[in-house]
Amino acid sequence: MSEFQFIVSDHPLKEVENPYGEFLSINEAIQKGFELPDILTDVEDLDRDEKILMNVESEEQLDEIEIKHSLYYAVENVEAYSSKPHVVRVALALFRCESRTARRVYNRPLEDGGGSRDLESMGR
Repeated sequence: MSEFQFIVSDHPLKEVENPYGEFLSINEAIQKGFELPDILTDVEDLDRDEKILMNVESEEQLDEIEIKHSLYYAVENVEAYSSKPHVVRVALALFRCESRTARRVYNRPLEDGGGSRDLESMGR
């Protein structure tokens, strides 16, 4: 599987969110009784009120594809494959907690602000 998963188009594409997930902050997850991995609770400079965790009813609900405007990689990686002016990222859940009590809490990739990513506006 490629490190970069994207769709390119001649026209802007709308974002598509997973309809099953509820995003929670670390503090909200703790208040709801979830046991979180130490990597989330031990980091002092992590914003504990930012909604970075996804709560779903079953792992199957994580299989929904999301379309995101924000990219976590340089646009030059896309330019190597296509010259189309609009690019969106195809996203699936990347991390799953295996703790028995935290089984329904999943980490969401941190977004870099969102907004439409247009290759022309990025110097293409």
